[in-house]
Amino acid sequence: MSELNNKLKTVPHRAGIYQMYNKSGQILYVGKSMDLNKRVRTYFNKSKKSYKIEQMMGLVTDFSFTMTDTHLEARLLECEMIKSLKPHFNTQMKNDSRYTYLKITDNPRQQPLTIMDEYSENTYGPFRSRNQVNNFITNFSHLFPIIYKSGQFELDYQILPKGLNVSEFFENRDNLISIFSSSFEMNQLISIIKEKMMLTAEKHQFEQAAVYRDIFKRLETISRILFKIPKLLAEEFILCIPVNGGSKLFFIRDGIIISKSKLLVKSKQDVCEFFEQNTSKEFTNQWSDKANLDFLEILLSEIQTYPEEWIYSRSKLFS
Repeated sequence: MSELNNKLKTVPHRAGIYQMYNKSGQILYVGKSMDLNKRVRTYFNKSKKSYKIEQMMGLVTDFSFTMTDTHLEARLLECEMIKSLKPHFNTQMKNDSRYTYLKITDNPRQQPLTIMDEYSENTYGPFRSRNQVNNFITNFSHLFPIIYKSGQFELDYQILPKGLNVSEFFENRDNLISIFSSSFEMNQLISIIKEKMMLTAEKHQFEQAAVYRDIFKRLETISRILFKIPKLLAEEFILCIPVNGGSKLFFIRDGIIISKSKLLVKSKQDVCEFFEQNTSKEFTNQWSDKANLDFLEILLSEIQTYPEEWIYSRSKLFS
């Protein structure tokens, strides 16, 4: 342990990833942090830890770390290493083959929504958690049929899901397809669900409010995956992130970082030149749609925290 304590002194206060090893040199865990020193030290201090961490630390004999210029790079590198190495104590992102899809069915003898393992017609996703999708389907069924009337969706909570006749099934189906195919209609439905959630809570109808809350939260996740990520995929842009010693540029196309560059002093001309240098570059994505979901969500979640001046589109650069 004295060797590890000495090694802890070498860990920098920088963004990056860290890896925990057992005595055989096997990687047990891969993690990331904006401050490697603070994060890695938490594993070796005497504070109370979760059962999983305590179990892992009983096996750890060594660790290593890799510095990155940005938290974005640390998160993407962590994701890539988890998918490639599948460390025993990592639970998220390594089993993407189990990610699932939500399907709107077209047979009145079936439930209106079901789960699929692969993409097909009127199928949406992928989504990480089969259990969460199952719970969403169960909760959402309490609101069927969804009716479209006078430019607005109408729905009501029912204690037991209503059995739909053929006409109701297909009207409900058409409205579901419209909702899951249009960000405008999805947002309209989310607003209605949120309003009903608040009204039922005010009336102390807490069971109904809880169902509306769960549907609301899941629809927001679905909306992000169905509409915000495709919008990200459709754009070609540059991220310009301040780092120690200057700025780090990332050229992004189809939601993938094609190229990086570090500038000591940033000017608009530098950014324009970097953009032009990379527009013709080709890049092959090695990951499947399911695996790619994790990288895209990391990129999207990071971008949503960035100020506008860090993001450069073609129109912004050359206007």
